[in-house]
Amino acid sequence: MTPNPLDTRVVLDANVLVPASLRDTLLRGAEEGLYVPFWSREVLVELHRTLVENELASIDAVTRLIDAIQRSFPDSITLSGEPLIGQLTNDPKDRHVLAAAILTGSAQIVTFNTRHFSETALGPHGVTAVTPDMFLQRLLRSHPERIIALLKSQAAELRKRPMSLDDVLQRLERHTPMFVKAARTRLSITS
Repeated sequence: MTPNPLDTRVVLDANVLVPASLRDTLLRGAEEGLYVPFWSREVLVELHRTLVENELASIDAVTRLIDAIQRSFPDSITLSGEPLIGQLTNDPKDRHVLAAAILTGSAQIVTFNTRHFSETALGPHGVTAVTPDMFLQRLLRSHPERIIALLKSQAAELRKRPMSLDDVLQRLERHTPMFVKAARTRLSITS
């Protein structure tokens, strides 16, 4: 049985959207209805800036990427949390992320920077911060067949730079080693 997406609202921080393979896996999970993603406008600005400044893609390619994300998830951008941001106590640079979680009723923030989201700052709002590795492991435990199918589909649909499933897993392993280990175990069971 598929969980109610309203029970699985999640805010994605910009840093988990930077690595292409991880972004692809996370957004495919959302497209599959495994969770409902949210982000602040600032997250998309930060994603754009990071990809361009680190020369991970051209300005035009990044602009197309952001546009595609917004078209695919038109309801995922939160309202400005300006009044709320001043009341929050987590890292000042990431208060917009916590504000997005509060405004959307999200219980989790998926981020590499969990230290920017202390339990003391998040607890009163019923929010936790988890790494993408932890988040994807949870999705794999809850929906093993769907996640494995998603990974296979991800590999099969890469056309500009074709990759095998093993190639996709190797790229994901850099950012989500425990998830990849669990996925490989699941793949060996089903093969």
